[in-house]
Amino acid sequence: TYGCQMNAADSEVIAAVLTSHGYEIIESKEKMISMTSPPEVILVNTCAIRDKAEERVKTRLRQFRSDTTKKSSFSTQQKKKKKAVIGVLGCMGERIKGDLLKKDSKGVRLADIVAGPDSYRDLPRLIENAISNNNSNNSIGKKEKKKKKEDDDNEEKNDDGNESSRKRFEPKITETMNVELSTTETYSEIFPMRRGRVEDMSTSAFVTIQRGCDNMCAFCIVPFTRGRERSRDSASILEEAKKRFYEENAREIVLLGQNVNSYSDKSHAAAAEEESSSSSSNTATTTTSNEVYAEGFKSVYMPSRNHEYDFAKLLKDVCAISPELRVRFTSPHPKDFPDNLLQTISDTPNASKLLHMPAQSGSTSALERMNRGYSREAYMNLIDKAKAIIPDVAFSSDFISGFCGETEEEHKDTISLLKRVQYEQAFTFAYSLREKTAASKKLTDDVPEEVKQRRLAEVIETFREAAKEKAKGEIGKTHLVLVEGTSKRDDAKATGRADNGKRVVFMNNDESKKGEYAEVRIREAGVNTLIGDLVKKTTAKAFYDANAGKAWYA
Repeated sequence: TYGCQMNAADSEVIAAVLTSHGYEIIESKEKMISMTSPPEVILVNTCAIRDKAEERVKTRLRQFRSDTTKKSSFSTQQKKKKKAVIGVLGCMGERIKGDLLKKDSKGVRLADIVAGPDSYRDLPRLIENAISNNNSNNSIGKKEKKKKKEDDDNEEKNDDGNESSRKRFEPKITETMNVELSTTETYSEIFPMRRGRVEDMSTSAFVTIQRGCDNMCAFCIVPFTRGRERSRDSASILEEAKKRFYEENAREIVLLGQNVNSYSDKSHAAAAEEESSSSSSNTATTTTSNEVYAEGFKSVYMPSRNHEYDFAKLLKDVCAISPELRVRFTSPHPKDFPDNLLQTISDTPNASKLLHMPAQSGSTSALERMNRGYSREAYMNLIDKAKAIIPDVAFSSDFISGFCGETEEEHKDTISLLKRVQYEQAFTFAYSLREKTAASKKLTDDVPEEVKQRRLAEVIETFREAAKEKAKGEIGKTHLVLVEGTSKRDDAKATGRADNGKRVVFMNNDESKKGEYAEVRIREAGVNTLIGDLVKKTTAKAFYDANAGKAWYA
């Protein structure tokens, strides 16, 4: 699995779909190597956010193709019977489509099947068809194989039309490909499969609540690879979260979505409308206007939100499962932090106070070209409002260096924003032009690569210096830490996470176990890691009750 948390969560959906059809999941590469025969299917869940991510996947696919065809411990007869089917799933499959089923510039056919993010239910059919095709190829003679190869080569040579035009008319569902995007698919009734024994599972579990994105930021490929926004029904989300907590001992739930805080359970709105019709009273609660956004923010689309069950309501309900359950969410858009959501986070002790606020740039003019729907001033007003409503709030963010037309002044605006906000975490990237995006059609990728890299380095350095300065304030504080396990460097130490997302390492003496909470007093602080001393084992509820709902005390 490559890419974001959504891909990791989708891989759990894929595992559930395939095991329900009789497939056995190979847990690790080591187990695959130790097998007496090759695996039937190798699936790679991919990312398309940047060109570098795709190239990394292509290199891995060539390795897989080589590993399944070259001489190995498997007998020739075994390999003839079981030539592995290689599948490309997810965003890269959705973007490149049928080209993955053809030979690339190095003469390698990277995939036997291709499936986009909304077609995982169709994987059993695609796999069976690919296996059948492989078996057919194995049964034909050398002359037939040579002729088929020549026909395939000729077809690829003749395919010299306009690429975007060809892809527009390319069928989206074939024997071995399904890249049809859906406006309704949420996989709500499929319980994602976390692999391994319960005691070996992570203390943190992903729960997908929303798919797709309508924001159409100029730099972003996601709306074209993940489709339109749609929200999963809240009942299935709560059921999955409860199972993660009670049956798998997850003590942290991360709510996921491409635009997670735009969540709106339309099934509640439909039920309310039906009740309204039967009672002849007007109780409609769905709003279609920019009023649902934080002040000063807008979007290129008209949102439709159900006030009866928006993201704030869902967050409150998931947190209500147990005070021992910490709840985070990613990835949000700043526009979808209205006052009621900020107030819910403030009022709910086990709702994480680390808010991801992707700025992308600190310059209003650059933000306009990016189609972000806000100015630097609006963003800073939101930061200040969040600080006022949530006194112990912390922030993380995303930044792009070298976007189309970025000037030195715009870059300096980003540097000054980093210094002003002092983020706990920052995810920083040099701009990579993506086909189909508004930037690829209307703007010019005119910032030289060396300038992008220099600006990126300056952004990273500024973040680290500001984060290092901010971290000094952690010394002497006592944090509620969710223990994740033993430190990899020292068995006598435990490691976990504070509410602000910082990794905390402390001497444990085997007192605090994985999945438990500990009070840890901080004595050293770095950009990403805090070093502390165990005060005592505790529960989240006891800590919140003793500290007015806060996850730390001075």
